[in-house]
Amino acid sequence: MQDNNQPYVPARSTEVMHEVQIPMVIYDHQGEVGPQGPQGEHGHIGPQGPQGPAGAGGRRIVVTAGTSPQTIQHDFNSYPRVAMVTADGKQVIGQVEWPDMNSVIVSWNGSFTGTIAVEE
Repeated sequence: MQDNNQPYVPARSTEVMHEVQIPMVIYDHQGEVGPQGPQGEHGHIGPQGPQGPAGAGGRRIVVTAGTSPQTIQHDFNSYPRVAMVTADGKQVIGQVEWPDMNSVIVSWNGSFTGTIAVEE
């Protein structure tokens, strides 16, 4: 037991500390939900951002699929997206090569009837 005239000294390793439990009451009840409050004011509109770069115009070329490989000259001066689609709308997986920025070589296994779309 500690003397009130002495400074507090923590318990030594040979002394037993007793845990004190404090009773706690938890209420699991919510009252009725009140009506929704009014909408707050809108915030200030920020400044307009800078204009983005000019687009390429979204050009697109669609050709009928021939025999593999097929070279398509597009003259977009870019490396465009290529999609091969069968006549009934299914995607064909193949290989695409861009030998330069104005043509594309598309090849696939087997044969299919459909189109090849090249677009910027």
